[in-house]
Order: sequence, then C-alpha cells, then structure tokens
Amino acid sequence: DLPSFPTRRSSDLFSIHLTSGVVSLSLALDYESLPFYLLTVIASDTNGGMAQTILNVSVVDQNDSPAFVGAPFAAQIDENQVNGSTVLKLTATDQDAGDLLTFSIAGSDHFALSSSGRITTTKILDFESVNTYTLSISVSDGKTSVTEAITISVRDTNDSPVFVNSPY
Repeated sequence: DLPSFPTRRSSDLFSIHLTSGVVSLSLALDYESLPFYLLTVIASDTNGGMAQTILNVSVVDQNDSPAFVGAPFAAQIDENQVNGSTVLKLTATDQDAGDLLTFSIAGSDHFALSSSGRITTTKILDFESVNTYTLSISVSDGKTSVTEAITISVRDTNDSPVFVNSPY
C-alpha cells in the first residue's frame, strides 16, 4: 500500500501531495507578515497506520523593493514662484524594517528633491519659456531602486508689463 499524507490546513498557503507527501506553496510567503509556520502533518496508510509530525517552515527574509505612494505623479505650479517653492511632497514605503529610503531626481536643473521627498524649484519658472517638465524620480533602499516619471506643468500667470528702452 502507498502511504498518504493528508494535512490539517493551518493556512491556505500550503498544499501537500496526497501520495508523495511533497509540501508546496500555494501563495508566496512574506517574512514581514509571518516569519515562520508550524504545520501538523499526518501520514496514514490503508491498513490504519498513522504517524504525525510538526513541519517547521522558516521564511527567509528577502529585500522588499521600495514603492512610491500615489504614483503616477503629476503636479502644477504657477510660473514666477520664488526659488525653493514646493511643487510636490513624495511619499515612499518599504516593508523591510530599518531600511533608509533616499530620493533622487533627474531631467532638469530647475528642481531639487530633498531627503524627505519634497520637490522644490531651484530657479524661477517661466511658462512662456518651458510650460511642461518631464522628470525621473527614484527612491532607493540601498539595495533596490524604483524609478517613476513625473510631469510638472507650469501654469501661466499674468506677467507685469515691462518698459523697453527706459529711461524716457
């Protein structure tokens, strides 16, 4: 007689082949959710024999990638704002405890990105010169980086008249 290995399911995460006893995952495990599982496995045969054991499944922690909250990003700012004006505050998360997230920005020297995720202007923006900027923003946990695009639209405001060839 071939033995069978039914299991009492403590979770829908695991399955067991009834004749080989191979334990498989039904879904991916996440260390941050639960770092280990204790499964009771019972083996029986058609003659009434039975054995029981505990299977300890330890989940190995893998690096979780950081992620931006609220992507995709788009922002608007009025033209002629002073340098240092806030455009947008980015938020990112990482499931790994203790990971320090760092931000970076590329695509224009008209903007800066602080360590707290705040995008600010570094120059006065002029709608008539450039009315849209498409930039790349990245967040890194030191092991993995994630990059997203951001579009910043410059809103036209009333420009004050300028006297040409003054004084008169």
